Order: sequence, then structure tokens, then C-alpha cells
Amino acid sequence: IIAEVVLPTATSLTGLRLTSTLLVYFESAATWGEAEIRDLGRKLAGIKCIPVEDGEVRMISDTFDPANSPAVFSVVKERRAKLEPVIEVIGGKADVIWRMLHLCDMKREITWEDAVDEAMSIVRDKDLPRAAKLYSHINANHEKLTGKRAAALEKLQTFEWAPATQPSQEAASQGEAKQLLNLKSVFPPSARQLVWAVAPSLVAEGELRVHELRPGRSVESEPGILVQQATALAAANGKFAAVLEHLRAVFAALPPARTLAEVALPALAQVAKAKLAPFLVVLVELAASWKEAEISDLGVKLADVEWVPGEDKKLRAIKASFDPQSSLGDFVVVRQRRAGLASSIEEAGVNAEAVWKVLKTCGLKQELTWEDAVEEAESIVKDKDLKRAAKLFSRLEQHHAKLDGTRTAAFEKLKALPWVPATKPSSDAGASEAKQLLPLKDLFLPSQRKLVWAVAPTLVADA
Repeated sequence: IIAEVVLPTATSLTGLRLTSTLLVYFESAATWGEAEIRDLGRKLAGIKCIPVEDGEVRMISDTFDPANSPAVFSVVKERRAKLEPVIEVIGGKADVIWRMLHLCDMKREITWEDAVDEAMSIVRDKDLPRAAKLYSHINANHEKLTGKRAAALEKLQTFEWAPATQPSQEAASQGEAKQLLNLKSVFPPSARQLVWAVAPSLVAEGELRVHELRPGRSVESEPGILVQQATALAAANGKFAAVLEHLRAVFAALPPARTLAEVALPALAQVAKAKLAPFLVVLVELAASWKEAEISDLGVKLADVEWVPGEDKKLRAIKASFDPQSSLGDFVVVRQRRAGLASSIEEAGVNAEAVWKVLKTCGLKQELTWEDAVEEAESIVKDKDLKRAAKLFSRLEQHHAKLDGTRTAAFEKLKALPWVPATKPSSDAGASEAKQLLPLKDLFLPSQRKLVWAVAPTLVADA
């Protein structure tokens, strides 16, 4: 029947007559077995007999069921079968005819070739919402799509059809699609928090299941993008706390060693001095979760970076700064160099305890060095401060074994400077108060005071 009746009839008719004749025949063949119906579909495969929404007449396999297909896509809308008027004219049973058409390969899902056509249409129309829907549809239904998958995916990798963000100074707008780009030029949605200020990322929901349609960029292979992001965040206007979570995410994106070498240190060279402290306390707080060796490496890497503000407003390296909780506040050199990070810690909203713990591990000073002692002595000479002189001498006497630095060179300077608290010759045999500052070489020991008090100065010391 197919070979001797249906096909000759189909080739001799056109337009509405062809469509109505085939629909009548489909209804009469509804009692056939499924294999026979599918064979009928194959025999009719090359015949354009189905009118569609765009006014064309297409082959059955090139049309869509209007009630059961993804109508959000233009390729589907244009090719949906427009058969209700014909079915009504012939008085056919719609459910029977639609079942027959499905068995003859009318589409209820796009093919890989349709996906390519839709992507090209999206590029032409610059349709961002449709781009997002196409990507999501392929991602969720790729296993159901028929057609030449590999060839289609190769084409989809080359078109600029992927919905993507644009770099923005507003973190709140980071999830909105603003442009269409090639997949190779965007970062995945999972990296958006790391790049939103400086680079585009794909706008898509859920897990990216199609390997070939995953974005081509990654922070692991482009750590320089993290430098750009960190620098942009540090330069952001307004309260630093507003970008804190994003900066913390940047510092946590790579292992500690890579973060230091490839992100933090390169970024420091581009951060304004006024932003260095809040910028780095975020990194220091994060380092509290690192291993001890990694924290030590942080100290080494930041050894020459002057970023800790002192009470004298000067920026110093960690090892040149003092713990503000230390008991050395009597000394000018300590007061000037006490780490003034309270405002930066508050601005960044970080954990103060974690920050101070890491800074101490990185060398924040708890004690004077021999070089500090020399500077303090010089300050004492300048200010003629007898009380401070006594306290410095006492500190060195009691803690000299703990002091770091170049001991021998410091001793030479301390012996030459007139900083030591001393008595003055007096007519009062009981006078033991410091009245002047002199070099050590000019003094007698306290134990010899009773022998020289009237004619020579002696050291004033507690022990």
C-alpha cells in the first residue's frame, strides 16, 4: 500500500491537498503495528507535507509538536506544526493523528542541529534571555538530544552565544547576563565571586554537565586575574567591609604558597598605601587557618613590606613593629612603633585575635632588639629623660640575654653615648638620685659611691 498507493499519491499532490490526504491516511493506519508505522515515516521522510508557523511546509522530521516541545526557542516556534485547521476540516481524531506523527518522527525535543541553529539566531538577535534558556536546556537535556553531537558542540564552542556577566563595580549585579560571549572567553559561575569586578563569567544555574560547553577560563590557570580582582577590590569606594567576603575568597582560591607568590605579593605593588593595612589584615586573618610552616612563609614573604602603621603614622614591616599589648610602653621607640591596626581590623571586620596571633608568629616584636636599645638611648640623650634612662638600663640589665640583633655593635654605641643615669658630685653623702646623663666610661659603679660621692659621678641602677 505504501509503495503502490501512498507514495505515488503523495508525489502527485501539493499544499493543503497533500497534507489533508496524508492525515486521513495516517488516521486509517492507526491500527498498524508500531514498526509498520515507523516504516511509513521513513518512506515519507523526504516529503514536505506539514505546514508550520513560519508559513513554510516542512518534512515531518523537521517539525515540532506544538503542544509538546520547548516553545521558548525561535527554531521551535517557527517550525511548530500548524495542523489544527486541517484536522478540523477532515474531521479527524486529533489524538490519533498526533500519535501517528510522533511515531513518524515529528519532534518533541530539539536536536543538536537545532541547538546550533538556535545559537546562531541568538547571536543575530542578541537575545540574552533566550541564550540563558538554551544553555540551561542543553545542560539539562543533552543526553536526550539526537543528531550529530560532536559536530554541533564544536560549532557551539565557536559562536558568541553564551550569556555572560560584564565586569562591574557593583557586586550586587554580578549575576546578571549583560552580554553574549564565546565560551572560551568566560569564567564558570563558580568563579564569579573571584572575578566579578574584572572579568566576565557564564550565567548558568546548576552543575555544568556538558564538558565541551564548560567555560574555557579558570583562576587556577590565570592567577593574574585574581591579582586584578584583589586590586580592584582594594580600590573600591565606600566601606572596605562591603568587599571583604570577596577579597577573602580571592585569597582562599589557591593554596597558600600560590596565594602569596602569585596573588598577594603582585597585588601589593598596585594597592594604595592607605589601603595596605585593611587589605593585608584580611590575608593575615585567613592565614590563621594555615599550617605553621605556611604562616612562617607568610612572614618571610612580607618581611620587607612596610604596611603596619605605627602610632607615629609611619608604615613599617611586621618585624619592625611592636605588639601593642607588650609592657614596653615606657620607651619612645616602642610607642612610636606599636602596631596601630585596630581601625583596619574594625574596617575589614576580621577576627582581631586571629590577626594578632598570626602577626606574632610572623615576628611582631614583644621585646626590644639591640638596635632598638641604641635608638632609645639616642632618644633619651636628645630628650634628657632621666627616668627613661633608668628604665632602659634596668631593662637591658635584666633581659639582655633575650634581645635579638647585633649585640657587639650595639654595645660599642651604648658605651659611647651619654645616656646613662648618674649622680652628680655633692656635699650630701646620702644623695643617690640621678641628676645627669653620662657615658658609661665616665662613671663609677654604684658600689663605689661611698668612696667618690663628693668628687665623681656614679651609675644609678637598681641592682
